[in-house]
Amino acid sequence: MQSVGVSLTEVQDVVFRLGFFERTDTFMSWQQLIRDLQWHYTGQAIKQFYVLVFGLDVIGNPFGLALGISQGVEQLFYEPFQGAIQGPAEFVEGLALGARSLIGHTVGGMAGSVSRIAGTLGKGLSYLTFDEEYQKNRRGALLRRPADFGESVAQGGKGLLMGVVEGVSGVVMRPIEGAQQQGVGGFFTGIGKGVVGLVARPSAAIADFASGSFDAMKK
Repeated sequence: MQSVGVSLTEVQDVVFRLGFFERTDTFMSWQQLIRDLQWHYTGQAIKQFYVLVFGLDVIGNPFGLALGISQGVEQLFYEPFQGAIQGPAEFVEGLALGARSLIGHTVGGMAGSVSRIAGTLGKGLSYLTFDEEYQKNRRGALLRRPADFGESVAQGGKGLLMGVVEGVSGVVMRPIEGAQQQGVGGFFTGIGKGVVGLVARPSAAIADFASGSFDAMKK
């Protein structure tokens, strides 16, 4: 449960902006100064709490998505303006660059959000298998994820097939392995792991397939 909780609270692209503390021409004791500092930064942190919430991967990191789209909108106006200073041809080129940036940030940001949601679900499901070797292999596959869209889909398809095969085979193999290692208790534990893996492994593979595909689309 702790591992699942950690995966559900992962955040990315979070930027905290805390207003600075300043006092001028004020006489106070060290205790008063420390108290004012604590109140100030506690209040600032509470005001910025929404940044942490909207930066969660499990909901697609809408903060990062909004930040990316805002950068695209900025480029949409900035590039044509810079081109207009140089001439008509540069203005048209800047307009094309700005539109490309806006579309890229919007489509890429949305694909990235879906990828993060699916990736978080896949990670949580992998923890439910209680198989450390499987989790290790999954992390290695994610690190080797190719940037090319076709290769990423092919790798995801292979992982999806292997997830189904391992989930089905685990129903038989996990009780046998458990019995060899821990006897009767291990046998029944293996049955539980096999049944859970029958659902969790293919489900995690589906989530990883979706995550990898949308991540390649973003790139």
